[in-house]
Amino acid sequence: MRLTRSMDDFVDAEMYDQMINWDSRLARELPVIAEFLPSGRILDVACSSGRHSFGLVEKGFQTLGVDISEHFIEFAKDLATELDKTEQTEFIAIDAAGEDIRQRLAGQYFDGAILLGNAIANMGSFTKGQQLIRNIFTLLRPGAGFFVQTVNKPLKPWYNPLRQKDGVIIQRIMIPETDREADHNIVLHVNQIDAEKLEYVKQKADNEFFMYRKDEFESLLHGVGFEVEQVYSSYSKKDVKDIDGETLIWMLRKPEIELKEAGIALFDSYAGFDREEIIKRTLAIWQKLMSEKWYHCLRGYRFLYPRITAHPKYQQIIQQRKSEPILDVACNTGTDLRQLYIDGATDLMGVDQVDTFIDAGYDLFGDRGECPIDFVVADLLSDDFLQIEQGEVIGGKFAKYVGHFSVIHAGSLLHLLTEDEVTTIVERMKYLLKDGGIFFGRTVGSTTAGEHEGGLRYLHDVASLTSVFNLVGYSSVEVDFMPRDGPIGERTTNTTTQLSFYATK
Repeated sequence: MRLTRSMDDFVDAEMYDQMINWDSRLARELPVIAEFLPSGRILDVACSSGRHSFGLVEKGFQTLGVDISEHFIEFAKDLATELDKTEQTEFIAIDAAGEDIRQRLAGQYFDGAILLGNAIANMGSFTKGQQLIRNIFTLLRPGAGFFVQTVNKPLKPWYNPLRQKDGVIIQRIMIPETDREADHNIVLHVNQIDAEKLEYVKQKADNEFFMYRKDEFESLLHGVGFEVEQVYSSYSKKDVKDIDGETLIWMLRKPEIELKEAGIALFDSYAGFDREEIIKRTLAIWQKLMSEKWYHCLRGYRFLYPRITAHPKYQQIIQQRKSEPILDVACNTGTDLRQLYIDGATDLMGVDQVDTFIDAGYDLFGDRGECPIDFVVADLLSDDFLQIEQGEVIGGKFAKYVGHFSVIHAGSLLHLLTEDEVTTIVERMKYLLKDGGIFFGRTVGSTTAGEHEGGLRYLHDVASLTSVFNLVGYSSVEVDFMPRDGPIGERTTNTTTQLSFYATK
């Protein structure tokens, strides 16, 4: 069942439902699904006629079925009435890969989810498939299970098993796409054949898929944040052969919220919150944060503990400068700022371009209207922040703070920027520092400096980031690797690492 384009062009809901031997299919699939998923409310994505939802209800689950086809949703609702399942099931027509589903289901967390058939391939592109998996991740509670079925991308034409119903044979052929510029990688030909005359009744070609081999889909899942618990070939749980057209069964888990001791101590000292209250408040704001920006630090709940304390110069800074003006740029929810406050800093300001992050911080720490920290919403790269002409600041919200701050901190910022933008930020912070002031922080770096994600961001190495600070004109610069197993929870791979920087004006 397609999510980005309805299957109605190929077969109507009733015909689709009748083509499948549901007794046989559900007897094969439901025991495996129900064994893995916890009890509770299940999100049935690309639900088509809702048969899996009804089967799960029989096993004690509550379900919400979503599908882009209004025709299929209406058919599922009629079946729910016919089968007397309206109290345990709900169906809505919506694009599960779009933004609307996060908004419409905001505040809801499901205990599990299923994505069956070839639905992920039906997205038609990697970007849409990634967004679908992200949406499902966002709607699941921590610890929830996600049961997914995929079909291994064929490397040559693949003929699916024939289906026959009421004198019509349905023939499906998957053809690998050779156009390197195409978003999809498979074209599905769907043909209807008269079973008696063996003549084509209808031919459709242009149904575009984006399919994955096992390692490709596993990489997508890890990038979103899911943990892979098991992968099988078919519902009989056979070992994966990694061959064309192989049905793969994925049993995935959304990680639980990890509360680090540093975070627990901060919430206790600052707000008097225990673990239960921290998790309650986190879930109240988390979906809103993820809908605003898909940042790995937000996905991994890294706003729940201070990361500024992991910087090798932090203790020195807080001992020597805690009574002086301190600015945290790209401050997000303001967790590091509240740690600074607990550690004795008295003149604190945070700036972020996303007001949702700042607002969520008030709800997270329970200090709305009482927060001892000043927050400002501004884009650090725009004239709204600083308007500069010929080396002189002539306007912007922070024009009045030129030469004002003794310390500026940037935690998770530079690795989100292009090469030119990194230089711009480093230079703009120099305007705001008083003589002898410090710009320090951390960033995701690379073993070899260069562009990442198609030029959308630039990862520096030690030498290149040092060069940026020197060229801008800082008097002393220290850039170094941070411990790979440090407490800040950042991503590290064979090519990326964590860098700390400390520069004096």
